[in-house]
Amino acid sequence: MRKVLLWTLPFLAFLTACTRPSKIELQRANDIQARVDAIAKLYGELELPKHFMESPARKRGGEFEVPQTLSFFPHLRMENGYVLDYVYHSQGAGGEPIVYARKTECPPFADETAFVASVRERAHLDDVESALRKYQEEEAKAVSNPAENGAAFERLQNRLAEIPDHDVGHWYLKHIACDGSDDGFIELAALRLIGDRFYLFWHACYSDLRLILTKEKAEKVMGGLEESKLPQFTHAKKPPKITAALLCPKVKRDADTVTVTFHVFSRWGGLSLLTFKFSPRFPHGLRESEPETIIPYDCGIVY
Repeated sequence: MRKVLLWTLPFLAFLTACTRPSKIELQRANDIQARVDAIAKLYGELELPKHFMESPARKRGGEFEVPQTLSFFPHLRMENGYVLDYVYHSQGAGGEPIVYARKTECPPFADETAFVASVRERAHLDDVESALRKYQEEEAKAVSNPAENGAAFERLQNRLAEIPDHDVGHWYLKHIACDGSDDGFIELAALRLIGDRFYLFWHACYSDLRLILTKEKAEKVMGGLEESKLPQFTHAKKPPKITAALLCPKVKRDADTVTVTFHVFSRWGGLSLLTFKFSPRFPHGLRESEPETIIPYDCGIVY
C-alpha cells in the first residue's frame, strides 16, 4: 500500500489549477469527453456474438451497427453515397472489427477473407505479411531478451511505415467529412482512435485506449491505480502538472494543415500525448506522430 501511495499521491498532487483554458475550450473538452465516455459505455455493454468466434466470422443480423458511433459526433458526416460497415477479424489470440466504408448500393463483404481479397493489391498486403513474418522470426529469437524484443518491434514499425496505404482498417476515415470547426477535427481524431474499439476480444484489448480531455477524467481514471509494474527507473522523471489547461485538446491551423493534440491513457503504456495532422479540405487525410509518453504506466496484466 505504501508503494501505491508513493506513486499515486504525487500524481494527484499535480492535479492543481494553473492557467485556466478559455470557457469555449473548457466547454468543448467537457462536451467531447462526455460523448466519448458515452461511446465507451455503449461498447462496454455489447456482448460479443458467439458466431464471431466461428470460422469464417460472419454477421447474422442483430449485431452492433457502426454508424451508431458516428451519431455521437455532430460535427462529422459520411461522404454522400457511402455508409460505414465492418467485417470481423477473429483469430485464436484475439478478435476485433475491421471497419470500412462502402457505397450504399454495394452489398457488404461477406467476411474478412472477401474484404482482404478486395484490398490486397492496393494495400500492398503481400509486403505487410512479409514484414510480419520477419518480425515473428526475430521475436522468436528474442523471446528471453526484452531489449531485443523491443528492437524487433521497432524494426517492424519502420518496415510498415515504408509500405504505402497499408492501414486498411482506417481507410474509412477518407470518407468522413467534418464541418471545418475545431470541434469537428477533434471529433475526427477521436473517431480514429475509438471508431473500431467494439467487440474487442483477448489480445485486441491491449490497444484499447481512454481519451483524457479533462482533469476530472484524469482523476477518475488514474487516481485509483495500483502500483505500476514498470521498472522503478521509468518513474524517476517528475510528472508534469496535470491541469485542465494541459488536458484540453488543442487545435492549431496553418494554410495546409490542421493539427490536433490530446491525451490518452492505456493500462499498458500510461498517459500519452497524441498528435494528428489533417488536411483542412475534404478528404482530410491523416498523418500521425509517434505518441509522447507523459506518465509511464503498466498494469502488469498479460492476456
